[in-house]
Amino acid sequence: MKKLNLSFVALLTPFFVMAQSEATVDQTGTGHMAQVDQLGMNKAMVVQRDREQVAQVTQTGMGNDVLVDQEGAWNKAMVEQSGEGNAAMLYQGQESNTLSLMQAGADGYVQIEQFLGSDNVAEVSQTASSVESVTEVYQYGGSNTAMVEQAGAVDWAYVEQYGDGNVAENYQGAGTESGSSEQFQWGDDNYAFVEQADGMNQVAWQGQYGDSNMATAAQSGDNQWAIQYQEGMLNASFIVQEGADNWAKIEQYGELNVGAIGQFGTDNVAYIGQWGVGNVAGILQLSSGNNAVVTQIGDFNVVSVVQR
Repeated sequence: MKKLNLSFVALLTPFFVMAQSEATVDQTGTGHMAQVDQLGMNKAMVVQRDREQVAQVTQTGMGNDVLVDQEGAWNKAMVEQSGEGNAAMLYQGQESNTLSLMQAGADGYVQIEQFLGSDNVAEVSQTASSVESVTEVYQYGGSNTAMVEQAGAVDWAYVEQYGDGNVAENYQGAGTESGSSEQFQWGDDNYAFVEQADGMNQVAWQGQYGDSNMATAAQSGDNQWAIQYQEGMLNASFIVQEGADNWAKIEQYGELNVGAIGQFGTDNVAYIGQWGVGNVAGILQLSSGNNAVVTQIGDFNVVSVVQR
């Protein structure tokens, strides 16, 4: 394996690194490794073409910025940023690529795109010190997975997956204040899950359009609302929200729909939906200003609503 390590730049050009510390790596071929370690006001760009490439970037300091662009199969990218104002854009094309990114800084931002391939995985972690974290992940084909974890004041995460064995999870931790999370999945073996805990204006909305869908969500305090929409095949969907101004919606259109809602206090409203085949429903709201609507049209309907 060929390896390029740019951490020695700090020794060779101390003035340049102190002033702005920039690194650019461009590799074509098989089995390369690029490792960039930066301490200072960094910028790094790694471009790799062909397969079995590894890119590893570590940035510590103010105003970090990284771009990793890999095209080919079996590539791997690992990025770690700590400091203020981090940004990371990671692109991978073709199959069996993996990405992991960790940010611990004030302004995080991540954009990930994996396309033209199968077996892709992406993981993002933005810690509690990433006050304004944002994440976007797009994955287009194959056995995609994406996981995002955020624990910052103004988190937002968005994942979009088009085809094959998609999964998407997203957790926004105890420090969450403005939450939000959107996950759309289009076809095949979708599953999506959101959890947001302890805090202020959480919203979660998940899509799912075809095949073996499921979606859950769970949210804890303050002004949550969660909407989950599913179209065809083995749908299910669950929402649980605990105290404050909840509202929830589930719609499901065809095949083995289920439903359920939850909500355990304050100004709840809930609605389910469901149009055809194995419908069941749910809704339980254990007090405050409850309200509930369930509509079912066609096939094996069952309903249950409890409000106390």
